[in-house]
Amino acid sequence: MKKKKELIKQPKFQIKVGDIVEGEVIKIKRGEIWVDLNGLATGVIHKNEFNEEKKVKLGEKIRAKVIEEENEEGLIELSLKEISSLEIWENLKKIKESGEIVKVRVIDANRGGLIVSFKNLSGFIPSSQLASNHYPQVEDKDKEKILSLLKGLVGQTLEVKIIDVDETTKKLIFSEKEVEIEKKKSFLEKYKINEIIEGEVVGINPFGVLVKIDNQIDGFIHISELSWQKVDEIKNFVKIGEKIKAKIISIDNSKIYLSIKRLTKDPWQEIERKYQVGKKVKGKILKITPYGVLVEIEKGIQGLAHISEIPQTLFKNKKIKVGEILNFKIISLEPEDHRLGLSLK
Repeated sequence: MKKKKELIKQPKFQIKVGDIVEGEVIKIKRGEIWVDLNGLATGVIHKNEFNEEKKVKLGEKIRAKVIEEENEEGLIELSLKEISSLEIWENLKKIKESGEIVKVRVIDANRGGLIVSFKNLSGFIPSSQLASNHYPQVEDKDKEKILSLLKGLVGQTLEVKIIDVDETTKKLIFSEKEVEIEKKKSFLEKYKINEIIEGEVVGINPFGVLVKIDNQIDGFIHISELSWQKVDEIKNFVKIGEKIKAKIISIDNSKIYLSIKRLTKDPWQEIERKYQVGKKVKGKILKITPYGVLVEIEKGIQGLAHISEIPQTLFKNKKIKVGEILNFKIISLEPEDHRLGLSLK
């Protein structure tokens, strides 16, 4: 008796919801698109799962997302809308990785930053990622004032970079500051250390002076780089709107650091040739403090007469006055540290 021939079972086409599949369009009719999935199965895309604007043609290879493994007709339900969204987010990741600069339109603002539109998606620019000319500078950090300044940017188009993208949470974060930094770096390539530039004083703070160079770059002069002499009041050396010359002493990423004092020779370099310990000199009182008096013996050269080196009758009775010229004795000299010790005793 002959044995019955065993049927060889063909492996079932392994597919699950969420998979991305590729196939050829084999039929388009009545608002449906049929897709041959490499001869292993047939998929169908219903009208509500594809955009009318995106036309597909017979024979075209397309990608789609599985939304149902098998319907009543034995067809695999597919979606083009889902894949369109996936492709958009994949493209966003590529833009982020490449560092490409893109344009976004500001559609709204909140206290944390700007809500923007990009490729019909909503994104966000945190205030900390705004360029310096758009950052809300509010001294008292009043939240309503900050919001008002941010609202003023609604309707504008900004150049930005993508710094965070997450399809799962639909998070899309942009940075305008990154673009500013990149442009500044490119602009700064033409500058060299020790080069002398011209600029305009545009800001003064307790630490130094902001300088605009070529109407684009803000350079910075630290208070210690304004003069060889001690600087107590910056406004006595430079004023807002003043045109100045300065030497570039450092370039760090997007920042350029300047010096005014290094345009002139350090007067302390020759001080030992002119002055020695024990020598008597005339000095002008510049400042009186609880620990002594600051004295100028020539332009750029200042010394300190400590309270212990001033007769108490003069100091306590306030017989020493600012602007007064007196005879001092040099009791210590440290040119490298720009220190000069004086005595009235």
